[in-house]
Amino acid sequence: MEFTAGDVGLAVCAAMSLTNWLNYGMVVSAEVENYMVSYKRSIEYTKLPREENGKDNKLLSVQTESWPSAGSITFDKVNFKHIKDGQNVLQNISFNIRPSEKIGIVGRTGAGKSSILAALYRTGVIVSGKVGIDDVNDHSLLPVNLLRSKMTIIPQVPVLFKNTLRFNLDPTENVPDYELISALSQVGFRQRDLDYIVEDNGGNLSVGEKQLLSVARTLVRNSKIVAMDEATANIDPR
Repeated sequence: MEFTAGDVGLAVCAAMSLTNWLNYGMVVSAEVENYMVSYKRSIEYTKLPREENGKDNKLLSVQTESWPSAGSITFDKVNFKHIKDGQNVLQNISFNIRPSEKIGIVGRTGAGKSSILAALYRTGVIVSGKVGIDDVNDHSLLPVNLLRSKMTIIPQVPVLFKNTLRFNLDPTENVPDYELISALSQVGFRQRDLDYIVEDNGGNLSVGEKQLLSVARTLVRNSKIVAMDEATANIDPR
């Protein structure tokens, strides 16, 4: 069988285009795999056990605007770990913080500074001991959503949502605009309209601006208990 020059050219062109299609197929297969991993994780999240939402319904009576009225915190021989099958990261911790006291916790990396906040917010497992807030001697008896709504935290890594500046400062829409503007002014945040759209996780803001927003959000909430995990790591000292 004889081949003409045209047949050879056609074969070469087909071979070159086949290489491009193979590359495209590899890219598509990788994207499909990534999307399927996301789907798998989403399914796994739906099967996670729910957090304990309090054991004593009688303590629902503390759902008032005035609780906690003082903001005292007591750790009584607390043993805490982040996951159920993990090791204790806090061992037999006891201390008392009186109302209006400002306490700084100092220690090396991994000493358990952030773990104390995790125990306060019930984002792990308290193996033994109790954490008390004001007149509630054991905060594990409280509904978890109530407990966390009554405290404010400025995290080490600020978390922002893809929404307006107003939503990121006051998701529950309970604070008037003039108070939100006042809070932004107090922290020295560059003036923007409250309808300014914040990208996912604050992608259109600098790291310092995101942390300033966390501080402003704290001022807006005006909580009796404020937890700060390296709150000024990315902002000017002033």
